[in-house]
Amino acid sequence: MTSLGNVEATPLASLTFISFKTGDILYLTGNARNLYGPEAQAIMPMQDRLTEIFVTGYTFVTNAFPARQDSTFEIQPSPYTPPIKLLAEEDTQLTMFSLEQQPKALLTRITVHNPTIATFEWESSASIHAEPGQAVILDFSALLGSREYRHMSAARPSLVNDDFIRTWTISSAATGNLDTNSFALTMREKPGGVVTGALFSILRKLSEVKPEALDDARDLSFSVNIVGISGEFVLPILPKPLDAPNRRQLLWIAGGIGITPFLSMLSAISQSDSSGTSIPFEIHFIISTRELDVTLSLISNALGDGKTVAPYLKIDIFSNVAEVSTPSVMKYTLHRGRIPATFFEEQKETFPWKDAGIYLCGSGPFESAVMDALRKVDVQAKDVHREGFVY
Repeated sequence: MTSLGNVEATPLASLTFISFKTGDILYLTGNARNLYGPEAQAIMPMQDRLTEIFVTGYTFVTNAFPARQDSTFEIQPSPYTPPIKLLAEEDTQLTMFSLEQQPKALLTRITVHNPTIATFEWESSASIHAEPGQAVILDFSALLGSREYRHMSAARPSLVNDDFIRTWTISSAATGNLDTNSFALTMREKPGGVVTGALFSILRKLSEVKPEALDDARDLSFSVNIVGISGEFVLPILPKPLDAPNRRQLLWIAGGIGITPFLSMLSAISQSDSSGTSIPFEIHFIISTRELDVTLSLISNALGDGKTVAPYLKIDIFSNVAEVSTPSVMKYTLHRGRIPATFFEEQKETFPWKDAGIYLCGSGPFESAVMDALRKVDVQAKDVHREGFVY
C-alpha cells in the first residue's frame, strides 16, 4: 500500500535484483503508474491492482554482493508468496468473465466415491464453452465470506493471500460444439483445505441429515460464481475417421486424482463414436492409484453404457491394492506397486515415443519421477503436455 501511494504521489520507481548465486546486482529505474480494476485485469486477469514501470535506465554491477547461496541449498518460496498469475497474452486458452457477467454455478448433485473423493455436479446460469481437459475457475467467496485483513498468519500463511478462487479440471465432457450448461468436478478433499474442506463438510452433513439431497441438491440453493475457463491440456484436434494404421498415438500418464482431465477426454471420445471403430487415436493409459475401485468406476462411467473395453484404449494400472473389492468388468492390466523407473524403457520397442502425444497429470513428486523415467527414452520436457493451474 505504501508503494502504491508513493507511485501516485511521485510516478517514479527503482528496482534492485540480486543474484545470490553470482553476487551480481541489477538496478533499474523507470517511470511508474498504477492501474486499477478493468485496466489492470486487461493486462493480468484476476488482478485488480498493477504497477507498470517503463524502464528509463539501468546499472549492472558484477560480483557486487558479498554473500553467496550454498550450492547444496534448495531455494523454497516463502509460505506467504501469492500464487503466480499470468499475463493475458501468456494464456491463450483462458476465457475470463467480467465481474458483471460471471455466470452462477448451482450445485445440483454430489456422488460420493469414498470418504475423501467425490464428484460435485453443477448447473451454469449461462452456457460455457469447455474443451475436454479444460478447467473451470470458481469463486467461493459467497460460501466462505470476504477475506479479513491479515498481515501475518503463522498457523496458515496461505490465508493472507487467499481470495477463495479455485481451479478444478472438469471431469465431464460437453457434447457437440462443446457449449454446455452443466459440468462435473471430481475432487479429493485436501487436508486443511479451505474450499475442499467446506465442500466435504457439506457432503458429510447432508449424508447425516438429508441424504436424498445428494441426488438432487437444487433445494439447497448453493451457488458460486464462474470466473472463467482455462487450460491447454486438451485433446489434439484431428479429422476423423482415420484408418487404424494412421491413428494418432497418445500416452496418458495419471497419478491419483490427476486422472480427472482424462475422464473428460475419454467421455468426449466415447460420445463421438460409441463403437470406437473410427476414433482417430490409439491410447495407452498408465495410471498410478491408491484407490483402485474408485479409479475403475470413474473410467467406466467416462466410457459410458457399461463398456468393458474400448478398441482404442490400453490400460496399465499400478497400485498397492491387490484386487478390487467390487469385481470389475473393465479390461486392464494390474501391476503391484508404483510405476518403476524402467517401465518406459521396457516399452521402448513397442511404443512410438517420437511421434506420440504425451500427457502427464499428477502431483509434483509424481510428475518429477515420471519425467526422470521418460528422459531415459529420450523424451524431452518440451514434448510432454502437463496441466498447470494459474489460479
